[in-house]
Amino acid sequence: MKSISQIVQSVMASNGIRYSSSDTNNAIQFGISAQNGNWQSYVHMQEETRKITFTSVCPIHTPDSRKTAICELLNRINETLFWGRFCMDVEDGEIRFQVSAAFPGSYVVDETINCMLQVNLQTFDTYMPALIAVIYGHNEPSLAFLEVQQAEA
Repeated sequence: MKSISQIVQSVMASNGIRYSSSDTNNAIQFGISAQNGNWQSYVHMQEETRKITFTSVCPIHTPDSRKTAICELLNRINETLFWGRFCMDVEDGEIRFQVSAAFPGSYVVDETINCMLQVNLQTFDTYMPALIAVIYGHNEPSLAFLEVQQAEA
């Protein structure tokens, strides 16, 4: 059976994603350039428990004056998501989107890991315009959320 790390590296290679890895903390870091922006993403792996978390990080930290508005936006978004969650570090305003899964005692296939990767990247890219609009005060959370929903319909 392939290790979680081997499967993740295989998926990254098949998607043409260049990454750097760290053996000490079972993490992979890579940059993404997508339709709505550029950001850093990470994969954290726990071989013993067979857990994987894909995380995309917003390149713009939320200023204190916009944290309440961003929390509202993230709640609106999270309510509609099937897989994954947006969260914000209330101390520094960093926004992340995470997709996690555990595979204890089960066989993990490349297709499952690829699905996790694609959900993470596509969801983050979809909501990037709303995040930026609310961070910079161009839109209120409800309007920014509705604009993304209408664009996706």
